[in-house]
Amino acid sequence: MIAVVAAPAVCALSAGVLLVLARPDARAGASPRPTPTRTETRPSATVTPTTAPATATAVTTSATPPPPTPSPSRARSPSPRATRAPDSSLPARLASTGGGSQLITAVTSGSTNGARSGTLSWWERRGGRWVQVGSTSARFGVKGLSDNRVEGDGTTPTGLYGLPSAFGIKPNPGSGLPWRRVDAGSWWDENALDARYNTWYQDCPSSVCWEARTDPDHASEHLIEYTPQYNYAVVIGFNTGTAKVRPPARPSGSGIFIHVSGSGYTAGCISIGQSALVSLLRWLDPGAAPHIAIGNARSIYRY
Repeated sequence: MIAVVAAPAVCALSAGVLLVLARPDARAGASPRPTPTRTETRPSATVTPTTAPATATAVTTSATPPPPTPSPSRARSPSPRATRAPDSSLPARLASTGGGSQLITAVTSGSTNGARSGTLSWWERRGGRWVQVGSTSARFGVKGLSDNRVEGDGTTPTGLYGLPSAFGIKPNPGSGLPWRRVDAGSWWDENALDARYNTWYQDCPSSVCWEARTDPDHASEHLIEYTPQYNYAVVIGFNTGTAKVRPPARPSGSGIFIHVSGSGYTAGCISIGQSALVSLLRWLDPGAAPHIAIGNARSIYRY
């Protein structure tokens, strides 16, 4: 609010106005008295006498009236600056967002790890605040979430992870992430006994990569066989570092992605509709250091 200072009213007679009165002679038959002439000298002004009846006549001179006395100056109070409301978005309330300017939040609908459905939203940082860019419904592991999962337990891992790359049976829809096109020789190595465990393995030999129908122990994923799930997919950086945790140690697991929804819940990934995933892929920018935070409605704030 700006304070308004009212200037005091100034009341003064004009220095250029002279009142002249003429009074008729009281005696009958007497010659009228001549009206006396008054000459008033003012700076740069000459007054011309006027004969008039007993009424007040204003005589205007060419004198310029002096300016009114200026009122004492008063300092204006500075107007208060608008206070910006704090950022109350979900990312602003998390323990960490990974340090980048893009973030995905994947939150199940319940306050425990048992829920298997929820919402996936993507956010970007603009002008020091988090702004939601998109949101869609999502499915999680058939056994819900886990803070300490192990390979093959059917849960989605909670926590904060990077998003290093993407792949798909279909061509790259315009993502800036490193992209691999799936073909008949594309495998995701989930054999915990192999040195390339939890990585893309092109033309993986049958001694290392086999499907679960051949042998469920240490089986890997032949990516081209999973359609529509792997039409498009984003790799979640769970257990992808150089020092991978291998089962039966915890937390362990492999092949955790955001992929296209199939007919049910997942084996540990997060699935969303294909059109939403295409939009997400086009938005993701590796230069913005994107991350994903996964948790339930209560635990998400820890990550």
